[in-house]
Amino acid sequence: MATSHSDASATVPVSLQSQPQQASAILSFPDELLVEIAAAAVQEERSPADEFRAELALSHLSHRFRDIMIGAPTLWTVIKTKPLVDGSVELLKLYLERSRACKIWVTLHEPGATYYPHQLIAADLSHILPHVNRIWRLRIECGSQNSMSAVLAVFRNVAAPALEHLEISHCGRWIDNLTMDIFSSGAPMLTSFKLNCGAKFPVLPWTAHLTHLNLCSGDFWTSNMVILRQCLSLVHLSLNLTPIMHPVNIPSLESLTIMLPNSHNNRNDHLRETFTHWDMPALSNLVIQCTHGNQTWVLLNSTRNLHLSFPALTSLSFVSYAPCDCADDEDDDRVFPPTFQSISSSSLLQLSPILSSLTLINQCFTINILSEVLGRNSQPWPLLKTVSIHPQSRKSRDVYRTLQQVVRSRRLHHLALPLLRLSRPLFSEKYWEENGVNVELFGPTEFLDAFD
Repeated sequence: MATSHSDASATVPVSLQSQPQQASAILSFPDELLVEIAAAAVQEERSPADEFRAELALSHLSHRFRDIMIGAPTLWTVIKTKPLVDGSVELLKLYLERSRACKIWVTLHEPGATYYPHQLIAADLSHILPHVNRIWRLRIECGSQNSMSAVLAVFRNVAAPALEHLEISHCGRWIDNLTMDIFSSGAPMLTSFKLNCGAKFPVLPWTAHLTHLNLCSGDFWTSNMVILRQCLSLVHLSLNLTPIMHPVNIPSLESLTIMLPNSHNNRNDHLRETFTHWDMPALSNLVIQCTHGNQTWVLLNSTRNLHLSFPALTSLSFVSYAPCDCADDEDDDRVFPPTFQSISSSSLLQLSPILSSLTLINQCFTINILSEVLGRNSQPWPLLKTVSIHPQSRKSRDVYRTLQQVVRSRRLHHLALPLLRLSRPLFSEKYWEENGVNVELFGPTEFLDAFD
């Protein structure tokens, strides 16, 4: 059925309605360009709350636009639905029809805590089941235990042959009496799983071949350990870390990102004692978030734990998202014990013998760490090629002076200086150019965005 002019204009962004010349220019675009424009909008990962859909809006502009949009099934493959919301079922059915045989990315978004009978939610989601073989990415976001139970029940005994990425999120903490039983009939292509809630986790047929695992909820370490023990092929792991220590053996793991809980930030030995229980012989990239400099110092100076070593580690990053109170107290022995005023070169070499990249973002005691790692007569990490630094703003000048001392010391002892990747304003200092020091601009925001 043709769409009226008033209906069409309602779907056009206000910016175009007020600029008829631009609207006229768009109407003259060739078919291929219109499809590319709509495809670019589809590929953007939008929030489930974002109601604007370029492909839907363009399909209402004219008969020509409608034919072009409907004739490109890949434009209808990103499906976001809110069960029991007026119009959501019709929209879901429309996208399922227009995407034809293409693989689809489905987001089920139910943010509220309103109680809905399981039967109603299941009825809404039943439209998806005939197309489950086409789902390559599934994100489930629920705001209530009831809705989570209903959604999981729909997919419990189902096989998902094309599913590659699964994400399950709940706004609460622990979901009582709920078992995270989903796709128990198999998901042979599933390699990436992100879980942001705690629940009982059974043995499932698809966990053994996961390569990417993200456990965002660190309060449920027992539940997380059940998952970890099932993952025999992990390559990338990201998790929030609790103080409970359990042996972890992941021979295939190459990349690990952990976030420390704020309540344990003052435990100097937390990192060292945690890694004592881990065996990761293939680990090459380690990112530790929400660290304090004193924890970093103790980990780097782990001579008491002779078996603590990352033999394949090439990249090590210590990250804090915001400056801490320690930044004003680096000379306070109560914060920085005098027994930690020297790091053993043998300890650094043993910890990571082939390290080539070190990153420090918003770390307290950065000047102490730089002095120990770079400002020596020896070279504790002989393969170190890059040092990336984003200092706390209050310590930027101190870090700058420390780096000047490092440059002079290494040149005096004929030691190569690693490439310094510096955030502004460190990068803007004239000293580097005047003294022929090789530096690059470092954007910590881009670094941190990679782990969102």
